Amino acid sequence: MSRKKQKSEKEDNFIKSNRIYHVLIGITFVLIALIAFVGLILMRQYENAVLKIYSEQQDNYVQLVVDQINLQPDRTDEEIISKIIETLDSGASHYWTLSKDETLIFVKNVTETNRYQGVRTDDFYVTESAAAFIEHLTLYRVKHDVIRMDDVRYVVSGVLFEYNEGIYKICLLTNETVILDNNDFLSTKINMYIFVIVLIVLIFIVVLASQNLVHRRQLRIYQLNNRIRNQNIHIQNLEKEIEYVNFYDSRWNLYNRKLLKKFVEMFDSKEIKTAVYAEVAF
Repeated sequence: MSRKKQKSEKEDNFIKSNRIYHVLIGITFVLIALIAFVGLILMRQYENAVLKIYSEQQDNYVQLVVDQINLQPDRTDEEIISKIIETLDSGASHYWTLSKDETLIFVKNVTETNRYQGVRTDDFYVTESAAAFIEHLTLYRVKHDVIRMDDVRYVVSGVLFEYNEGIYKICLLTNETVILDNNDFLSTKINMYIFVIVLIVLIFIVVLASQNLVHRRQLRIYQLNNRIRNQNIHIQNLEKEIEYVNFYDSRWNLYNRKLLKKFVEMFDSKEIKTAVYAEVAF
């Protein structure tokens, strides 16, 4: 194999190594992005699990209110509202709605109730998720879900129940941020985000440092190979020069004895005091 071909192969290998290095860097970024995406999904699942636990507790609260209404029969709608529903805690973060025969009779407080007086339940729960939840409510079986209303996500629990020959729908809506912005939960979530970010940064640093070390070693190997190749070329050139000189060196020649006098004169001119000669007869 010629030196040019060897050099070309080494350069091709080095170029290929550079390409592999950049491809690995790209793959590393993709993997980090994938890890971050999976981390966000897992965090969202964690939040949904917390919401589910809260929803089940809220279901029990709604069931307790329904049981309290059924304990005393023959109450009017006004009595149910004034003596039970209005006494429950309501505010901007969570509130109650009560409807009878698909018409709202209570929303959050007196002011909101007057505003929605006579409005159909479907006209209040207008979003797709809210309408689906209301439509699938069943009798005496509390259900929960996460719905969106006015660009706000709510954890809602609701149930159908019969009272004095009427069908009622009662729902409790809690703003999602009230649950997820709880100090303990928020602190835990922030710590988890920090942990994931630190883990991603560490993975990136370790992978990048490893790939950079490998790349530097490959570069060093390429440089050493070039140095060895250049030294070999230099040595080969020196060997050729020595071989060429040896072809014409007087050490490898025979001379007639008649030239001996001439040699002695040359030795004297060069102040060579001693010389050895051998006579060969054929």
